[in-house]
Amino acid sequence: VEQHDPEFFVKTPLAVIGPDEPVILDPVVTSKLDYEVELGVVIGKPGRHIPPERALEHVKSQRKRIDRLIERIGGREEWGLRVLLDEVAALRRAREEAQTVASEAPGTAFLLRRKKEHDAAREVIEHARNRADEVFERVAAKADDARRRPPPPGEIGKRVLLDAAFLVPRTKTKAFQAAVRTETRKLAGRDYQLTLTGPWPAYTFVTDPEPK
Repeated sequence: VEQHDPEFFVKTPLAVIGPDEPVILDPVVTSKLDYEVELGVVIGKPGRHIPPERALEHVKSQRKRIDRLIERIGGREEWGLRVLLDEVAALRRAREEAQTVASEAPGTAFLLRRKKEHDAAREVIEHARNRADEVFERVAAKADDARRRPPPPGEIGKRVLLDAAFLVPRTKTKAFQAAVRTETRKLAGRDYQLTLTGPWPAYTFVTDPEPK
């Protein structure tokens, strides 16, 4: 019986290229490449059974937007960054620090301690949000565009402080990744977790940016 190596079809984000871009073959990964062509047409107005001589009338209204899109995302990739706070650990540390209240009468000490715990918990969240804002600004400086998304619900005990997408030129990927590693080291051991994902096709940046 003749045996053959199994064949798999895999299409990773890196497999998507634009016009005139080189096809990269890594012989360690595969010795056989195939292609798949996808054509997207943006219809400017409804139509059916449109004759060829009138086809362009249905897409020309979108031409400028398509040109802007190609210029904006060409040669670039999308990276995602999420910053989480271990809220349980952070609040536990805040409560422990709040235990150090000056010796007073029992009732007064209890009220002071509770107030200090409440204030400390509020400060923990405010400080964490500020740290996430700073991370976003510094990392965004290494990208051509950056957009924040509404933070999704986190795991139990985890608060999502930042959920953002960054549009990064392929030529600047290493500098962008280095910036994320720097932020990770800064927050190490402080109840924060940074997660970088990508690269992806620039789905988030297909739409025009909202006016500021």
